Amino acid sequence: MKSKLLALICILLIPFVLGACNAYPKEPSQDFTLEFRYGVGAKNILDTSNGKYKKDMVVEESIIIDLELSKEQLAEIREKMIEIHFFNYPDEFSSKPNILLSLLRLPNAPTIGEYEPFSSYYFMVRDGGRTKQLHWDDKYINDSLEVQQLRELIQLIEDMIHSSPEYKELPEPRGGYL
Repeated sequence: MKSKLLALICILLIPFVLGACNAYPKEPSQDFTLEFRYGVGAKNILDTSNGKYKKDMVVEESIIIDLELSKEQLAEIREKMIEIHFFNYPDEFSSKPNILLSLLRLPNAPTIGEYEPFSSYYFMVRDGGRTKQLHWDDKYINDSLEVQQLRELIQLIEDMIHSSPEYKELPEPRGGYL
């Protein structure tokens, strides 16, 4: 049983080990830009290529404002992306737990369940002539390392947006999602 478990773990880790070998350049390019969409329906949008932010107002029309991240903030985002191997994530990321692992009742096996409503995320990163897209519907209860690290990146970007003076001046939505 232990040898089967070890073989299963090795099979699950192979893609991550191979992906880590595909190193991303450490030096930031001059044209690093990010389009980041988040929230229910991914309706909040930061676009660093044109310095704009669109806030979902739920029941009212969205508000678009000028919002630019500093070079230091963009470098911090890029460094976090490299740290978590963001550029090796699949374009369509799914955090649906592996039911097989849950059925084996292994320690730290994922819990099966879904969030409602759930947030969706979309990234389009341009850097040095390369483009990376990632789409993720964060609807499954999952605390895997990949999910935790992606959530850390998302929190970093959202904190930068929400702490900006331009964002703080925006009104709060008059509704919410159920």
